[in-house]
Amino acid sequence: MLTFSELAKGIFPFCSDGQNIEDYILALIERLMETPTSCEDIHKANDGTYNPLASLQANTIRKIYNGSRTISSQNAAIIIKHLDKAKFQDYINELSGDALFGICTVLAGLGITSTPLNAGMICANAFEKVLTDCSKSSFRNMKQENDNELSSDKDKLKISDVPITTVYVRDGKIHIGDTIIALPAKQSPPDEIAPEETVYVTELLKAYADAEKVPEITKESLLDYPGKYRRNFQEQRRYYYDAENIRNSLREVFGEEEMDLFDILKNETYDGIIEVFFEDYEHGYARLLSALKEVSRISTDKSVLCKIQNWIGNSEKKGICHLLVNEGKITWVMNDN
Repeated sequence: MLTFSELAKGIFPFCSDGQNIEDYILALIERLMETPTSCEDIHKANDGTYNPLASLQANTIRKIYNGSRTISSQNAAIIIKHLDKAKFQDYINELSGDALFGICTVLAGLGITSTPLNAGMICANAFEKVLTDCSKSSFRNMKQENDNELSSDKDKLKISDVPITTVYVRDGKIHIGDTIIALPAKQSPPDEIAPEETVYVTELLKAYADAEKVPEITKESLLDYPGKYRRNFQEQRRYYYDAENIRNSLREVFGEEEMDLFDILKNETYDGIIEVFFEDYEHGYARLLSALKEVSRISTDKSVLCKIQNWIGNSEKKGICHLLVNEGKITWVMNDN
C-alpha cells in the first residue's frame, strides 16, 4: 500500500527548494490545504494552528517523513477536510520540465503511471488517497525487534537520567542499562548532492581548486584532476553523513530537549581545532587535511555523547567539521590563501 512517506520522500528533491525535512513537510501540507477563507481558519493561519502538523515536534515530523510514524487519523482528517487538489496540482504543474520528468520517474517507481502533462493531477490524487488511508487508521503495524525498545515520544529517556557508564551502542541499537532502543537506519551519501550538503561541498571544491591554482573545480570536473581529490571528496561526504546520523539518532531517541548535547560536541570540536585551523597554509586543501588530522587527536570528553561506547569515532568527529562549515564557523579557503 502506498504511503505518505513514500510520496513525500520521492518528490523531496524536486519540491523542497533547499528546505530541511521539517520545513519541507510543513510546506507540503500547506500546499495541499486550501487557502483559508473563513474568519476561523484565517485566525488559525495567523496563530500558526491551521496546519495540523505545525504543533508537532521536529523529531515527530521526521518520523512521518521517514515512514516510522504515520500522520494521525485526526490530523489527516483535518487535512482532508481542507484539501485543495486544484491548488496542489497547479503548484506541481508550475515546476520546471526537468522536475516534472523527475516526479514522473518517482511515480513510476511507485507503480503510478503519469506524464509531465498530468503529473500535478496524479500527485494530488495520490496524496488524497494516502491521507484518506491515514484518516482511517493512525497506526502502522510495525514489528518491534525487542520488547524493551521504546518508540513513543512519552517514553523518551534523558541521557542525564542514567549512569553514562551503562550506555553503549551495539548492532544498531543503543543500550541504556536494561533498556534497548533501535537507532534509526544509517543514511549513506546518495549519488546526487542533497540540498543540505551544498555549503560544505562547495567549500571542499574550493579547497581542491585552491590547491591546483585554478579558478574552479566542480563535482563533474573532479575526474580531470588527481585521484586523491575524488577519494577525498567521497570520504568527506561519508564523514558528513556519519555526523548527521549521530544528530538524527539523538533527536529520534532522546528528543529535542537533548539536542543541546550535540551543540556541546560541536563546540568542543571547534575549540579543539581552531588553533590549527588558523595556522598558515599554502592552500585550503592543506588546511582541510590538517584540521581533519587534528580532530582525530583531540579530546572531546566534555561532551557526554563521546562517553557513550561505540557511538562516536573519528569519522563522526571529522563530519562535525563539515557541520561547522555549513554553519559558517570555519571555511577551508581563507582570503590570504
